Amino acid sequence: MYRIVCASDGHNARSAREDLMATLPPCDLFCWLGDVESDALFFRAALAQTHPNTEFQAVAGNCDPFSALPGAVRLNAAGLRVFITHGHRYAVKQTYDLLAEAAAGNGCRLALFGHTHVQHSQWINGVLLVNPGALKNREYAVIEIGNEGEIAAELKRLA
Repeated sequence: MYRIVCASDGHNARSAREDLMATLPPCDLFCWLGDVESDALFFRAALAQTHPNTEFQAVAGNCDPFSALPGAVRLNAAGLRVFITHGHRYAVKQTYDLLAEAAAGNGCRLALFGHTHVQHSQWINGVLLVNPGALKNREYAVIEIGNEGEIAAELKRLA
């Protein structure tokens, strides 16, 4: 079993990001999905100290206009192609179709995104789209990839 934890839209909510790190389940990959870069820097440093074997990946959000972080990343997780982005460049507040199309066009079966501040998990055209919600609202997501490539997403909330 391969586990991904993802979070987005922390907007410098320090207590939420500290609480997530304090209760972080074991994971192979942690994805920061944008807004804001200082949260990405916090998670990268905290993971290096407390979970050194966890891979870290981050993208820039719409509130990160001067960030050097990429707008989107395609990666492999347990043999599964994953597309991560903040979502604003794919009009996710209006439709999920553009994001699903971009992910599928990149050979990805999983797309992780933020921006809307609303937790969401839905299959569209063979792609599982997962939005962990807003960390500032104490929301995040855990995705598990099974040995046969099956994908399960759980939308979570910090106590």
